[in-house]
Amino acid sequence: MPLPPPHCVNPDNDQDDLLAAVLGLEEELKAAVANLHTRLQSLRSSGSLAQTTSQPCSSTAKDDGKLLLQHDQLIVEVFSGDKAKIVPDTPTSSSLPSEPDVLIAHRAQTNQGGKPESNLRPIKAASAESAGDELRLTAKWMELSMHRNQFSGLTAAEIKRSTEKLKAHLGGSGGRRVSVRQAIQVKAPHSALNPHSTERLVWDVMGLFLMVVDCFLLPISLAWEAQMGTQDAGAVCLLVAFWFAFLYWMCDVGMNFHTGFYDRGRLVSSHVAIAKHYLRTWLIFDISLVLLDIAVVSLESVAGDLSDFRVIRFVRFMRILRLLRVLKVTRIGSLIEESAAQAGRRWIIMFSAVLQTGMVMMIAAHFLTCTWIWVGRNTTDSWLDRAGASNISGWTQYLHAMRWVMNSPAPAPINPDSSGERLTDVFLNLCFIFIMGSAISKISETLAELRAMNEERQRRRRGIRLYLTTQHVGFELISRIMRFVDYKLERPSLAGMDHSLMSPTLTMELYVNQRQGVLLEHPIFALTHDAFPEMFSSLCSAFKKHVFEKHESAFLAGTRSVAMHMTALGVFGFIEGYDLEDAEVLITGVHWFAELSIFVETAMHNSTLTARTFAETLAISGDELVACLRDSPICSVMFCEYAKDFVNSSKRLPVGGTHEQKIEVSKKCCMNTMHYRALHPNPKTQLTNVRILPVVDECHEEGHATDFQRNTSEETLNEYKQNQDHLEVSETKSSHTHTFTDNLSDCSSGMSLANFTLELLAEGAELDCKKLPSLLQSHLLELHKSFGTHVLFDQRLERDRGESACISVIALVTNRYDLFTQPQDPKVKLLPEQWENLQQIVAWSEVTAEHLEAVLVLLAIRGLGKNATILQQVPASSQRPEKAVLHLMDLAGNVVPSVVHLGVSARRFVEDALGLHELFNFAQMLQGENVPANIAQLQEFVSKKGKQVLQFYILFLLGFMSGLAGGEGSRFMNAKNAQSTISGIQKLLHVLDSTPNAIYWGYLSDRAQQLKLPWETADDLVLVRMACLARVQDEQSYLALWAAWDALDTSEKNSLRDHFLADGIHSKAFLLEFLPDCVGNSKANAVIGITTLFLVLVDLLHNLHIASRTVPELGQAKIIRVDLSEMAQFISAVHNRFVFQTCISRCRLIPDIAANRIRFEMTGSNWSRINDPDSDMTILSYSLHQLMQRQHVMEESLRRGVLDKSVPP
Repeated sequence: MPLPPPHCVNPDNDQDDLLAAVLGLEEELKAAVANLHTRLQSLRSSGSLAQTTSQPCSSTAKDDGKLLLQHDQLIVEVFSGDKAKIVPDTPTSSSLPSEPDVLIAHRAQTNQGGKPESNLRPIKAASAESAGDELRLTAKWMELSMHRNQFSGLTAAEIKRSTEKLKAHLGGSGGRRVSVRQAIQVKAPHSALNPHSTERLVWDVMGLFLMVVDCFLLPISLAWEAQMGTQDAGAVCLLVAFWFAFLYWMCDVGMNFHTGFYDRGRLVSSHVAIAKHYLRTWLIFDISLVLLDIAVVSLESVAGDLSDFRVIRFVRFMRILRLLRVLKVTRIGSLIEESAAQAGRRWIIMFSAVLQTGMVMMIAAHFLTCTWIWVGRNTTDSWLDRAGASNISGWTQYLHAMRWVMNSPAPAPINPDSSGERLTDVFLNLCFIFIMGSAISKISETLAELRAMNEERQRRRRGIRLYLTTQHVGFELISRIMRFVDYKLERPSLAGMDHSLMSPTLTMELYVNQRQGVLLEHPIFALTHDAFPEMFSSLCSAFKKHVFEKHESAFLAGTRSVAMHMTALGVFGFIEGYDLEDAEVLITGVHWFAELSIFVETAMHNSTLTARTFAETLAISGDELVACLRDSPICSVMFCEYAKDFVNSSKRLPVGGTHEQKIEVSKKCCMNTMHYRALHPNPKTQLTNVRILPVVDECHEEGHATDFQRNTSEETLNEYKQNQDHLEVSETKSSHTHTFTDNLSDCSSGMSLANFTLELLAEGAELDCKKLPSLLQSHLLELHKSFGTHVLFDQRLERDRGESACISVIALVTNRYDLFTQPQDPKVKLLPEQWENLQQIVAWSEVTAEHLEAVLVLLAIRGLGKNATILQQVPASSQRPEKAVLHLMDLAGNVVPSVVHLGVSARRFVEDALGLHELFNFAQMLQGENVPANIAQLQEFVSKKGKQVLQFYILFLLGFMSGLAGGEGSRFMNAKNAQSTISGIQKLLHVLDSTPNAIYWGYLSDRAQQLKLPWETADDLVLVRMACLARVQDEQSYLALWAAWDALDTSEKNSLRDHFLADGIHSKAFLLEFLPDCVGNSKANAVIGITTLFLVLVDLLHNLHIASRTVPELGQAKIIRVDLSEMAQFISAVHNRFVFQTCISRCRLIPDIAANRIRFEMTGSNWSRINDPDSDMTILSYSLHQLMQRQHVMEESLRRGVLDKSVPP
């Protein structure tokens, strides 16, 4: 659960509170100025005022690091004095590091006294200019990304379970099934039909046609007692119609089991739910009628054989029951009418209604006609006999009966004694009147509704024309407006509809029905449709429809982009670039533009889109998209991952990129999301299917082929290639994978690597630098440039780093300076004395062939632990990079084939080095980010495992650091970067014979000497550590850092001093992760600056101490990690200094007791204010605090002057 809110003053933008604070500050300033004036008078009267303080105060406003100092030489004197006196000698690699005396004294002083409380104090005002023009996510997207941390470690199995559970709850997604756009070539899983889909509509129309045929043929067969058979054309027609209908209705039962249904406005596509729903509704009815058809066929054959009149009568009655299927006409008619409504044309709806009414009238009249004929044929002296129509053709009899039904003659030619005919005649007339009256009423209502709609349309049209006429608008403009009005009236939008007549769910379904065809063309929206159907519905409703007339521009090149546009209807003219005279391309169908604008603060159109006909687009802004995603944390994780990847990829496009390039970026970024990889895994990258095969190249042809290649037949190689190209996940393939892995275990290149390392360490061994990369690729299959594991998982950068690290280690072990420095720029080439230091470290490591073999394997496979595809397939407990590599070594040897033939001892070295690398982050030590307690953990681990583990780890660190920048050699370990690495490793050599504080501060002492920084006081130690955090490389950068530190008051310095000198052993230490990023971003952001960051850190540390005491488990821990990644991102985005200075009051501190960690979370209150402008009150506050700043600087200057006078020459 989150900790209580931070205990600090919350200076919100409330005017009254801020005014009170400013007035209080003004009183404080007056008192301070009076005190300063008194001290100045006292010093002048005593004559002890230093000469340097008599000049007027000067200040600079551009650099926050040079704040309001009277004399810049006051700082310069710190550097221009006797350097030998200030900075100690650099200890050699063999010297034992010692803990600085000033640190021991500070620790003793800290243990005696308490810690002062912190005061958050703003510094000088700064203009709210942009902190950078590079592309970055907007504040709302950054706020949304805060919530992705708790879901970012989901495995592929967890993602699948969550989406499948969601789909089961929703009953499927429904609609047209398009999986991550057809262009990405991924087929969607089998799903039930939508009841309104085209396939189902065609099927229902066929059923309606067969029912109409039955309605016409069955009454005729009963009236004239016709039988199915082959004796004449009529009998054949009845036979064919019966069997067609019988087969259709049998198949219809299966189709109904495969068709979804709507439950309270929500489409249900679960086959189990469909079966239950069908069982409760039409299943028994449909099965009964199918069985009835079977019984009719059986009984007609029996009746034909027996010539039994009663059986024939019964069969005829049963045939009448087949007409019960007419009850389903209402459902089918509704589906047809709704499908006609999808066309959006009102006349189609009216025509459909009139057509249905006409069909009902014709069928009713046909039934009545056949009934009247049946009565006449089965009655003695019937109306047929009296009309003389008994022996005429059936068609003529039908016309007589139809005429009688529609308008019976008067008096009727019926036998006076035939009461049956009289009753039937009355009944037919009543039925006809009722049916005809209902039909005429329905047609009249339809026509009246159509007339009313036309009148409403004409009324609105007349109103607009009248207004335009009275305003004396030109004829050409009136014509254009009226054409646009006609188009809008023909295609009414949902905005004018009465939403109270539909539930919210039905309204959303309507939006999906109308817009999913457009949205599904975009990869990320198609992925949302597959994984989060309910969120897809929200997205459909969030889009806004825009209608453009002919020649109207949707957007122009050079204008600001505020939303993404997707073309939905019509023809558009598209011009790439800013020159409108370039060739225009006509586009139809779905395209999307300005996607970048929904993710970043400011984006510009670099193309022009103009409508060439009446056209429509769907548009959505970034704020609208974020608002949709807030209710679905897992879906927001997917979108944030996509957004960051899309923005980073867009930065690499040349001058904004072309339309085609942007579309490809969208596809690639969508496929890179963890949800896409989980829902559509690539069979080739599934751990159980991975098989690595080396290829015979020039090096192999010269006799350096691996044992694997020599022991594997050409047939096996060809078979492998075919399987790799056409891999399918199945039982057979899985067993083949294990067989191949077993074969790899017998004849892989493990022994070749062992022999290769022995040859390298042999005296007088020759090494061909040109062939070394090919040799490494043949012995370390993971590094192969064509079929290696890194290439398979699409991380060529990690492959290059691994290869560079291996070459660098070989160069170090064989003392090949030329090979090591081959890719380096001559201007910064590694110095010979630095190379000697590296050789001393290698000599201390006592490298053996086993060590070299193991370290080469480790450097080759280490980068695989960072691959997202691999991390999704390993258990949650193995999500860390080092643990993921250990998982591959234990359970996926086919992915890391080089590990197969490592000896037990060599394998243990690799496992221990990975465990040590996870426990101790050497890079954090180099930049002063960790604390001595981390070295104590390293010391404890090495004490248990032995010195050989440390020697192996040091050799691994040399390779790891050398390969950071790639190259056939070490591009990274040049003269500029090598010194700090060498110094850090030299100190780690004494892990077993020195204290953690001595090693840690001994390294920082070396860094101080390299940069020629002072190393005498506790403040000097703090500044050297901060110089490492700020990546200071020259004196000028340190000057700004020193000035920012000097601008703090005593309590603030005490708070930061206690923090930066805490070791996590004797005193509690907070390890502020990502603090170097915070420092770097504050230097880059002109609005913030380092001084402001220091003040915020003071406030943060104060609240961290309170938080650690609030949670007992954290209070007992000596070292607590604090994740400041969100603060680093916030610093890069904020444009208001006051907002940043007060951000701690609006943050949350979330503890993780199990990991002794606190996550610092920026809340929405912070992210929503990053673009707030400075108000008059904040500017006044800045001015008053600026005066306070000057007063503080003058006091410090006076203090120094007095101290200088008191020191004898």
